[in-house]
Amino acid sequence: MFSWQVNGADLAAAASAKTLTWRYMVGGSPMGGEETSTDTAAELLLTRFTEIESDVEAAWLVPDGGTPEQVTAGMTRVRQLPLDERRAIYLRERIENQREWYGTKSRWNEYRSPVWALTLTVLELLGICAGVAKVAGVIDLDLLGVCAALAAGGTA
Repeated sequence: MFSWQVNGADLAAAASAKTLTWRYMVGGSPMGGEETSTDTAAELLLTRFTEIESDVEAAWLVPDGGTPEQVTAGMTRVRQLPLDERRAIYLRERIENQREWYGTKSRWNEYRSPVWALTLTVLELLGICAGVAKVAGVIDLDLLGVCAALAAGGTA
């Protein structure tokens, strides 16, 4: 795995941490709203962060045991706002952000799909040509196997 690649468990951990952070900020379950003190909610958030950390076996994760610095003043400020203001911030900063991100990702995948289809088709055609050339004695390399492996890898 390359350093820029992230596996599914890492992504799930990041998504869980992000969700818990938002729940802390807006007073969502399990962080509680007005009935739960900010200190109690912060302790619960840090406990949950530690649980997430212990579930992830990532080479790039720097363990810190849920330190208090992870609960920022900005997060606490949002938590202390009235419900309607927290809701507006959540809709604008979380929901709209997610819709924009997934929309952009969808458009990118729409572009990539035909490019990959064409690339794989070209690899398959090159493989067929290489196989015919090898049978005819024009080449001595097994390019059919190389093209087949590349096409199979691209399909996976």
